[in-house]
Amino acid sequence: MKFLIQVTLVCLLILITYVIYKTYFSEQKIIQTNQIEESSEPLIEKDKNFIKNLKYEVNLSREGKYEIKSRLGEVNRKKGVEIILMKDVTALFTNLDNEIIYINSDYAEFNSDNYNTLFRDNIKIKNKDNIITADRLSFEYVQNNILVYGNVQYLGDYGKLKTDNIKINLTKQSIEIFMNNTKDDVIISSNN
Repeated sequence: MKFLIQVTLVCLLILITYVIYKTYFSEQKIIQTNQIEESSEPLIEKDKNFIKNLKYEVNLSREGKYEIKSRLGEVNRKKGVEIILMKDVTALFTNLDNEIIYINSDYAEFNSDNYNTLFRDNIKIKNKDNIITADRLSFEYVQNNILVYGNVQYLGDYGKLKTDNIKINLTKQSIEIFMNNTKDDVIISSNN
């Protein structure tokens, strides 16, 4: 009788261990496999040089720093120069007073030789309470200039503005707003 109880308890223990293993451990393997499939990038091709979570930091000749990062980057070479094609891009320009200009865009081309960057698609620029949206943005490192162009709209405390171009000089901390055709007017609407 004692032997029968011991055998029953051992069988019960084995059964419980098996059920726990099947319930928790075998399903976890399936979940991990599904997570890998869901997170794989459909844009990645086998023979390309892709980098995930890419980040560059560049000092702006005694004027602050420039930081650019992207979720995905592809390394290309054009005429001996390394060009990084970026996707889901965030950039920061920080001056010596710790004022920050934030830039978000869908894509960017970063020249790792001269640090010039061309941003495109769904550009959003934020500085304090000011927001600028546009189709394109070009950053020239040597001149420390940002040129915003293509369907440019500004929204700030004082109102809304539509123009063809906004040029920001990071060294002089100046802004120039102008149209492609000098006969056209910048459209301004006040919040008042």
